[in-house]
Amino acid sequence: MPLTRLVYFSTSKRPTDGSVAVQLKQILASSIKNNVHFAVTGGLVFNRNYFLQVLEGGRSNVTKVFSTISVDLRHDQIELVEVKDVRERLFAAWSMGFASTPELIKELWAKMDIQGEFNPKLLTGDQIVKLIFELVKKEEGFASSRKFSIA
Repeated sequence: MPLTRLVYFSTSKRPTDGSVAVQLKQILASSIKNNVHFAVTGGLVFNRNYFLQVLEGGRSNVTKVFSTISVDLRHDQIELVEVKDVRERLFAAWSMGFASTPELIKELWAKMDIQGEFNPKLLTGDQIVKLIFELVKKEEGFASSRKFSIA
């Protein structure tokens, strides 16, 4: 079955009550549930202002998952960056890999040699995929080496 990779970013609509951690847990729980159901894998990065996400799987399933995201009121200004066919999954190990550690995001942003604040509008689809993959991979190690939670 041909695989599709979809890349998008959106502006985060922060909850007015300040419960960002609760919101993230809800997003991750629903992402994992939907992705497992539709055989979609991927990665999600959150930096307090933006969500960046990669979805991989069969085209119709990726489209279904993205359609659900598109109407989620926690996202604003969703920008579809890229949709393309791929030979294999880069995020095969994660139904939804996740990263939000500010230090790791800043570290990788600096390595990309892009000036200024983190802004996904400055990145290509391939750069976003690479950034998300590296962050998810690093955060896995970061989380297991330190007591870390999004709460």
